[in-house]
Amino acid sequence: MRSPRTISKGNQKQGFPSAHERMRSTGGTGVVESVGGADAGAVFLNGVVVYARYGGVSNDDAIDALSEEDVAVKDCRPEDVRMFRTYLRYLGDDGVLDAEPLNNERVEMQRVEEVLVDGVRNLASASWRGESDTSDRTFFPEGDRTALVADTTGLQRHVSSNDLSGYAAADGKVVTFRDGEVVDGASVDLDDPVRSEVGAGGGWVIVDSDTEDDEDDDDGFLSRIF
Repeated sequence: MRSPRTISKGNQKQGFPSAHERMRSTGGTGVVESVGGADAGAVFLNGVVVYARYGGVSNDDAIDALSEEDVAVKDCRPEDVRMFRTYLRYLGDDGVLDAEPLNNERVEMQRVEEVLVDGVRNLASASWRGESDTSDRTFFPEGDRTALVADTTGLQRHVSSNDLSGYAAADGKVVTFRDGEVVDGASVDLDDPVRSEVGAGGGWVIVDSDTEDDEDDDDGFLSRIF
């Protein structure tokens, strides 16, 4: 299997699911390679699989096939993995992943105070029973948690190629996008379920909000909130 340069020897062998979970939760960068003789393994960047191969099988299918393998983990420098990813994309290697699929579980709407973020529906002021509320707050709509991407380069590519609307959460950061275009980014702490429920120690968790027409549906969206 093709792999980037490593900076450590392989550690004690373990099952791929265990190695995958550990790399994701720690935001690890490195090569997870089969020790059972199969030409198989995966490359991680910031806890996200960015390349996977199992013999003649690649990409998402290779991740599934690796579940029965014992593997060893070797650390890599992030810059070496990024160069590796760029080079193999140039070669047209179909083992390269822009995004690692997640479970599509629903994320509830979230309200964040004292900040306004473009790209999702927000409200600078509102009236409730005759009392004005002038505080800044942003409403991140409910949506499906669909994918995990390693960095902003992968995020922009995945959002654009899939024409997505929604937001992506990293550690203390958020990026919003509409119809495949990145709109805004800010330092925001979102509720734990966006990231903690998938054990994301690094990378960006993408929430596809499945919004319809952002320009025409403002009243309908706010009426669902209030």
